Amino acid sequence: MSHPSETVTPTLYNFVTHKIHRLYGGHNAGSSASKKELSDLRQAVGQNPAKNPLAWQYVLTGDENIDFPDNYRGRGDEASYGELATYMALTLYAVHQQSEQRNMHTKDISFGYSIGQLVAKRTPSIKKRFDALLQARNFSGIVYHARSLVQLLKQEELTFDYGRFTTDLYWLQHPRHRAKVITRWSRDFAYGYTRRPANTSTNN
Repeated sequence: MSHPSETVTPTLYNFVTHKIHRLYGGHNAGSSASKKELSDLRQAVGQNPAKNPLAWQYVLTGDENIDFPDNYRGRGDEASYGELATYMALTLYAVHQQSEQRNMHTKDISFGYSIGQLVAKRTPSIKKRFDALLQARNFSGIVYHARSLVQLLKQEELTFDYGRFTTDLYWLQHPRHRAKVITRWSRDFAYGYTRRPANTSTNN
């Protein structure tokens, strides 16, 4: 976790993980500002950023250690792929983290892997929701199905790496790279389903 005197290289992964650790640490310390930010982010999940200007500001605002990566910033009236990926990841994290004592972000555990664990622990019928996400034709469809899956992961206290998730969401919006993300998530799902580790990796 970064300290106030440290700077962090501004990539989507670093920006999101840094922001998550700040939110989690602040919430655990009883910060009213962190609690309000998480609450506002939860309320914005699945909605257009234009309808949630306060949450949108939370998502894009950096701090003394890191700013939102300049090469992912939008230049016109529409949100960029990087901005949308970050918005979706942080709003979903806020849903995932609600009322949880430990951090629901865990380094190096992929989204697909945790879904595999979820299906192994619950019922194979849940895989239909994951398949629907992989087959979604637009970003709003991906958001819709991801929200449903995150709520189920929360019930089982299964975590994943939100930094990697953000990067994957970015590439999912690129038609030429979409298939690579789907292939990786599908592979990770298979490993998660068959191996079912304890998912107790250190949060980083």
